[in-house]
Amino acid sequence: MGTNEKAGNTKVFTIGYEGMVLDDFVQCLRFAGVSLLIDVRDVPLSRKPGFSKKALAAYLQSKGIDYLHIQALGCPKAIRNQYKLDHDWMRYTRDFLAYLRQERSKELENLAKTTSQTTSALMCFEAKAAQCHRSLITYQLAQAQPIAVEHLVKLPKIKKAA
Repeated sequence: MGTNEKAGNTKVFTIGYEGMVLDDFVQCLRFAGVSLLIDVRDVPLSRKPGFSKKALAAYLQSKGIDYLHIQALGCPKAIRNQYKLDHDWMRYTRDFLAYLRQERSKELENLAKTTSQTTSALMCFEAKAAQCHRSLITYQLAQAQPIAVEHLVKLPKIKKAA
């Protein structure tokens, strides 16, 4: 398992699989040196082939990347449903951060420990981290310890010269 080398200088990656096929997704992880994918979806199911929990964990394992699902860091259904109704990102942010602070401090502590020891990426669906709760999780992590956050995006395809 890859490690985050310098204590107090933790780097945490995030990634969304929207718009990616499984091989491109894994290529991004491998390029960044990620050795542990942390799935922060409340419900780790997907209509996209290969991105449901069991299939994803097995595929990642075959590529040398560990998988961990932390359901407790998924966004609660009530907060998601409210956002679907009002599309108010500020409210969503306020409610989800309050949820993390009030109900998930232990999970955040465990996540901080894991990410400081292992080169990790937090995963959810949305391609744009700014529109996903994973950015709020990393924000909350940064309140407790110094971290650098890098949001991974799909790598461009390079065409070979003819």
